[in-house]
Amino acid sequence: MTLTIRQRDIAVSLGVFALGAFFLFQTNLIPARSSDDFSPDLIPRILSWLLIGFGILSAAIAILRPPRNASETVAFPVGSVLWVTGISVIGLAYLLLFVGFGYFVATAVTLAIVLFTFGVRNPLHIAATAVIGAAVYYLVFIRLMHVYDPAGSIHDFSWLLPF
Repeated sequence: MTLTIRQRDIAVSLGVFALGAFFLFQTNLIPARSSDDFSPDLIPRILSWLLIGFGILSAAIAILRPPRNASETVAFPVGSVLWVTGISVIGLAYLLLFVGFGYFVATAVTLAIVLFTFGVRNPLHIAATAVIGAAVYYLVFIRLMHVYDPAGSIHDFSWLLPF
């Protein structure tokens, strides 16, 4: 499948816009505390609106920009689509692990998968980075920022954490 550069740019822009709209809808599921100036849904809402805004801006640029070469086409980037799909599957795995086992386990397992995906092959390095990274994220988001950490529905491992 081939697309003109303008068609590709518009398609990517619409994808970014749709992703932002989806995440903005998802921010309604975050339990917000009205007493806080900095509620847990603030940053996700800001990031969602930025995605929406940049999607609109990118589409406007693609539509309004004068065509460079009307006959110039680009191949559909199958490899890039597979890469983004793989990263999305990792995100889905994180969501499922989070619901089933809680924040710490989901973060540690997902960090290990992401490290492996991006080329880290030393098992000790993967394990240490995943556990230390999950602990740091846990301390920052759960302990310092007081983001709600629901118990895992399959098994709750939060009792293992010393902090």
